[in-house]
Amino acid sequence: MMKPSFNLVDSPWVPVEYTDGTVREVSLRDAFADARSIRRVTDQSPLVTAAVYRLLFAIMHRALPVTTDDAWVDAWDAYEVAGPATAYLERWRHRFEVFDEDAPFAQVRDLPDKCRFPWTKLALDRAPNSSKLLFDHTYTLEPPPTDPATAVRSLLACQAFTVGAGKSCTGYTSGAPLSGVLTVIPEGRDLAETLLANVFSGHFEDDSASWEAEPLTVSTLLASQESRTWTGPASRLTWLSRAVKLVPEDENGNVRWALFGMGLKPIVPDGDRDPWVSYRTTKDGVRVPLKLDPNRLIWRDLHAMLHGRAEAETEPVRAVTRLAGLGDASRRPPQAWTLVAAGHAADRASVLAWRLERWTVPAVVVGDPDRASGLYEALKLAEATAHEVGRAVWKLAAALAGEDRTSTDVKAVANGIPAERTYWAQLSSRFQRFLNELGADRDVADAYWREAVAAAVANAAAAAHRAIGRDVKAIKAWAQVSQWLAKLSAKALEPTSRTGGERS
Repeated sequence: MMKPSFNLVDSPWVPVEYTDGTVREVSLRDAFADARSIRRVTDQSPLVTAAVYRLLFAIMHRALPVTTDDAWVDAWDAYEVAGPATAYLERWRHRFEVFDEDAPFAQVRDLPDKCRFPWTKLALDRAPNSSKLLFDHTYTLEPPPTDPATAVRSLLACQAFTVGAGKSCTGYTSGAPLSGVLTVIPEGRDLAETLLANVFSGHFEDDSASWEAEPLTVSTLLASQESRTWTGPASRLTWLSRAVKLVPEDENGNVRWALFGMGLKPIVPDGDRDPWVSYRTTKDGVRVPLKLDPNRLIWRDLHAMLHGRAEAETEPVRAVTRLAGLGDASRRPPQAWTLVAAGHAADRASVLAWRLERWTVPAVVVGDPDRASGLYEALKLAEATAHEVGRAVWKLAAALAGEDRTSTDVKAVANGIPAERTYWAQLSSRFQRFLNELGADRDVADAYWREAVAAAVANAAAAAHRAIGRDVKAIKAWAQVSQWLAKLSAKALEPTSRTGGERS
């Protein structure tokens, strides 16, 4: 078989959407060369989208290092990414070859055959995997091969997001840096702006991307598996949490099998923060990253991500809050940033859900305290009202369950009443307009949101009424809660006094 070649600098594999709506795969060289005409990175997998962005950010950090905030603003004004990135990629082109014998990109070259798995081991949305994911039930003990572009995208997502539990051929596995973690990426008007907005300033003398280091072998991996950590943005963004070797099936580089094991386990220093992640404090006073809750829409935590909360209960996403530093730039920043929030929820080795939400947030909402307060008050109203809807549903379920009911009986009935789901779905459809209104006029936004909450309660009530039927017991049960829900809807319309945006 002729030796396959797939170099990420030249071969199309990066999934992008151009500003004219065209969607296609491009090479790394073209991604940077066309950055001003590319709208965004986009893939059907939220994890791939985030992982590809992180790779592009790592390249940008190495190609265009900025040491101060002033230098960052200067880079924004210059609006030039193609030149520095092209020169950098040409310099390191030899380390972006996926099937190189000595230094395969983001892989360990000499993993033993006992580490063999179907290539789908790398993809959290495919089976078989250590995760009992429900999205894909295909039988893949003899998997069909996939193209090298798909394999590489899965490799990147695996290095960033894969779950950990159990033993591998290179040691017991632990979660990758973003396993179960929500990552938030600000997008500009085009990919060039997104790249420049996500370059962090600072002196990172010891920082390097994984491809700039000596290629990992099994012996060097095992010798330093638990003694390394990231030294700056590039090493963080390209951390090799898994030891992987893609096995080409043919001269075109199609992949059926991958060798797979535990990679590097970072020693995370005290106070370490991923700039693209929000953090909260547990009851025990421990800082932990904000994670995806399968039962909670991401936008419900948007204020915490943008501004944090009182007494340092949560820390905002630094990659977003720092955008206010572009306010004095000569080249006008976007009037609104698109925030991409992506991640998955896992229970040990089982992936329960994944999600990506994109919200266009006016820049003034990020930087202005009054608009931040408006966002906080809106979310507080939505949560408080949802709590009351939940109480009404429980009372309704208790009446339907009868006198000899147990709490388990009531819970089972309540789970079949879609009032809260309807409520949040309704508000979700109105949230983007609320953000737009908040960027223009807080008073208008406040009024709009109160109407949205009132309408969501009314729709939730209608959904509950439809779900319980029309027998005598249902009619009596509905009589007990219908007025409660009607009053709740009316109460949502009442103006509230403004606060400073903090929880009491």
